[in-house]
Amino acid sequence: MGAHQPHRGSEGLHLNGYVSVALIDPSLQHLDRPFTYAVADGMSLARGSVVRVPFRGKRRIACVVDVMAEPDVDKTLPVHAVVGPGLPPDLVDLALWTAERYLATPGEALAAAIPARTASEETNEPGSVGDSRRHAGSPERGPIAEALRSGRHAGFLWRPATDAARGEEIAAMAAAADGGVLVLVPEVRARNDVQAALEERFGDALAHLGSDRSQRERYRDWLALRAGVKRIAVGGRAAVFAPVADLGLIVIDDEGHSSYKEGRAPRFHARTVAAERARRAGATLVLVGLPGSVEARAATTKGPYRLVAPPRGSERTTRPPVTVVERAGERLAPTGRTLTLAKRALAAGERVVVLVHRGEALTPIAERALRVLEPSSHAICSATTPATELRRAARSATVVVATPVVAKDLPFTGRALLVICEADAALAQPEFRAPEDAFSTWWRAARWASHVCLETDDPDQPAIRALVRWDPEVLVHAELARREELSYPPFAALARIDVPADRAEAVATELREAEAGIEVLGPVERAERWFVVARAPKRRTLLDALGPFVSRWRADDAPMRVDVDPWEVLATRWRS
Repeated sequence: MGAHQPHRGSEGLHLNGYVSVALIDPSLQHLDRPFTYAVADGMSLARGSVVRVPFRGKRRIACVVDVMAEPDVDKTLPVHAVVGPGLPPDLVDLALWTAERYLATPGEALAAAIPARTASEETNEPGSVGDSRRHAGSPERGPIAEALRSGRHAGFLWRPATDAARGEEIAAMAAAADGGVLVLVPEVRARNDVQAALEERFGDALAHLGSDRSQRERYRDWLALRAGVKRIAVGGRAAVFAPVADLGLIVIDDEGHSSYKEGRAPRFHARTVAAERARRAGATLVLVGLPGSVEARAATTKGPYRLVAPPRGSERTTRPPVTVVERAGERLAPTGRTLTLAKRALAAGERVVVLVHRGEALTPIAERALRVLEPSSHAICSATTPATELRRAARSATVVVATPVVAKDLPFTGRALLVICEADAALAQPEFRAPEDAFSTWWRAARWASHVCLETDDPDQPAIRALVRWDPEVLVHAELARREELSYPPFAALARIDVPADRAEAVATELREAEAGIEVLGPVERAERWFVVARAPKRRTLLDALGPFVSRWRADDAPMRVDVDPWEVLATRWRS
């Protein structure tokens, strides 16, 4: 805090320096600058301390981002109190980087890193818990575990074989790591096999930060990580800010899953923040692809990641056969040929899962399938289906009709015929990720299938050819060529700006007239919302161009929302 003598200052207090803080109160997150406060003598503060300060007549929560010997303003008010243990300085730096990277305020980014507090847990001193490393269990084998044992810091995109015990292998990586371990898993309603394997191997030494735990339980484990008592953590996208000490390994399971993109400011992608955190810590980053995003695969061709995948031949032999049913103008779905295959599957004692890509088509397809198949039991599942009903359907329903958001995460047991309807509609979404999104849905959903039947009018579409051959590279090469031609990521940077209808044209014109090296697309209306899209060859160009506009909109309290690296550019009403 600087070498200086305590002196009398604000309100007659003896002061021990000054701090610059970012307000993290949700009602003040439009403020994008720090504020200076005085530190009373006897109060010890450092970067990352969470404090309560007076602001506009109320007490607000803030995070210390800097400490100073002298104030940078004429008048200061004193910090009222310290609140909780605060953040390690490296996570303050990571949060501030996230704010800049996603055009958010420091307060918004720091709020994402600071957990909801349960003060009563702070009175319980965390006990000593071993992390059970390197005990008997699955061997630490393969190129990733070898790199971890050798101390070489590297990045990997790992596409596990179909029959691989993915959770056990990730637990083995955690056991081989030198240092703390952070494992991110998708936020889905089905229990994650990776989390189960980590629990089996590390027991009470594992910190759980996922949304399936209560706030109290998450905060208890967060405190144990903060104190260094626990050094292995698992959780969803928010856990990318977990206070894991001496970080040596970050694993992102199913790195292409849409749940890793945050929908509220700061609208970060956990994969991007994790990559930056690994770089700063000198840790190994392992992206687990199921089958893997196009962006991650591109990073293995130009660096910095190495692709680890099973041989194409072995992958195909462990995957179910795919029957492509050409619709040939038939309007009804499922087609007659598909329903014949489904009847045969039921007669052979198998179950049938019908994947419906469009929510509005769910009921007609379900009615036709159930009328023709006459199953002994059935279930119709969508994103609003309660988890208990999902588990019941996955366990016992003879015929399941489900939307993709459910089907790809359904905790299905046994083997079944997977019927993919509306494939062409999924591929024709007005989104640049549509082929990748559809293919990854099919890949995930087919993990338990004995046979796949896909209906289409275009069997030569790369995503469909990739599925038939069980070779993601077919789609990756086609997608990279298409995206490069059309200037989409990873060959360009995008930002989507949500704007009110009455200001859409003015915002688009304002951005175009700035001539800041960005291309402005729109405005466009989708589902009663208006968007303007900004695009630039380099992300730095995009951020520099939009930054002044975002700051001004914030100061004016204008109702604009900016999403850098949007998952969906036009925010369609349904997704695979």
